[in-house]
Amino acid sequence: MKSIRKVVVPGAVVLVLVVVVLVFRFHPDGRALLRNFTSPVTVAGSAAEEELEEQLLMLRSKAELVQEITESEQAQERSAVHLARIEQLERENRELRRLLRLDETASLAATHARVVFRDPAAGGRRLQLNRGEQDGIAVGQPVLANGFLLGRIAEVSKRTAGVLTIADANCRLSVCLADTRCYGILAGTEDRSVRGRPVLLVRHLQLDCEISEGQVIETSDYSIAPPGIKVGTVVDAAPGPLGNEHLDRTIKIRPFVFDRAFTHVTVLTGSRAPVD
Repeated sequence: MKSIRKVVVPGAVVLVLVVVVLVFRFHPDGRALLRNFTSPVTVAGSAAEEELEEQLLMLRSKAELVQEITESEQAQERSAVHLARIEQLERENRELRRLLRLDETASLAATHARVVFRDPAAGGRRLQLNRGEQDGIAVGQPVLANGFLLGRIAEVSKRTAGVLTIADANCRLSVCLADTRCYGILAGTEDRSVRGRPVLLVRHLQLDCEISEGQVIETSDYSIAPPGIKVGTVVDAAPGPLGNEHLDRTIKIRPFVFDRAFTHVTVLTGSRAPVD
């Protein structure tokens, strides 16, 4: 009896399983029941796959975005460098064109030079040029920048020259009011350094000169520079304690040459000596 059970029971179990599978497989209600039974697992698996795909897509998008931003920043940096270089070349070209126009109108020989050093100990009032004796430069020759009077050569070596600007009290050049015979001596600035447009002093003007603010000051016939080179405009014509009001007059002017930055200058190497 036990042996028969051992054979019948497993066979019955197998038969039941076969019937169940056939029902689930071919009967409509059975298939629906099977789908309902397995759907939570299937849906969970599909949702996990979709979430994983979205995360991978997001990671790729972020990496691509970072790469695009990096490439854009690098391109902007290269463009900024190129733009700065172009602007520098344009400034130098404009300055050189002004120098060339000066050569066309000046009857004296001229040498162009580049400013290689500004002396901080002198408050920027002394400059060093990359031209010297071998280029025809000598002590006392006038120096122009942007077409205006800058100063004079104070020292010179074979390959370099030092410029004393009109902001230095030791420069001392003869000037006059434009279209008049009112002469004076350019005597530097009251400030210790050159910042922006400094105010300069013109001393020893005649007492009977009619002077008003806004009048132009230029080099005179008695200057080492050719006459008529623009120097600045009068900003304070009132008499005061700066001069001896019983003998002469002192005024304040604002020079033109410091209106714009400059890297090159013109040395008038054919300048004449002052008139006695």
